[in-house]
Amino acid sequence: MLSRPTPPDRCRHMSTEEAQKQGDFEEALEHFLIVQRIDVNNPTVSSAIAALYSRMGMWNEAIVEYKNLLRIDAKYRDAK
Repeated sequence: MLSRPTPPDRCRHMSTEEAQKQGDFEEALEHFLIVQRIDVNNPTVSSAIAALYSRMGMWNEAIVEYKNLLRIDAKYRDAK
């Protein structure tokens, strides 16, 4: 039996929470990059990726993703 896909907003909450508990930002990032391939223009996913890059000290990647977030939705709460 196939399970229903988890909505991206819920994925963000679960992955971020788990990553914080376990300190495994790489795994959370990998998860979000997969979700982003499916839902390219989702600002929640883009925001989560940018935040994870920042937490990992990957500043150039974070900047690129925050710019992507602005392109997707300049009024998104985390875009500014």
